[in-house]
Amino acid sequence: MDEFNSNAYPPAQAYPPAQGGLLQQHPKGTAILILGILGIICCQICAVVAWVMGNTAGKEINAGLYAPTSTVTAGKVLGIIGTIIAILWLGFIILANVLPGVFGILSALSPTSHL
Repeated sequence: MDEFNSNAYPPAQAYPPAQGGLLQQHPKGTAILILGILGIICCQICAVVAWVMGNTAGKEINAGLYAPTSTVTAGKVLGIIGTIIAILWLGFIILANVLPGVFGILSALSPTSHL
């Protein structure tokens, strides 16, 4: 009996065949990419949406429902980058508004007289 008999198991199939035997690209791939680009350029909330949609589409691709595409991956990466930029920008705005008030309070509490 041969331990490595190639007929012992049926051949594994990476993805279930769709119509025509080929998997389709994810239908939201282009939208994810466009949202990722908009998230970098002008509207950071689009970056968060692209990241979330990219994660959802990635799970569907990993489940074998759709073929892997670069548009989903690129949109998700742009969404992550846009979200990081938005967080940094928000932190800068908060610091720019809070720090002058903190230094104003500290200077008012200092024991030196301003005559």
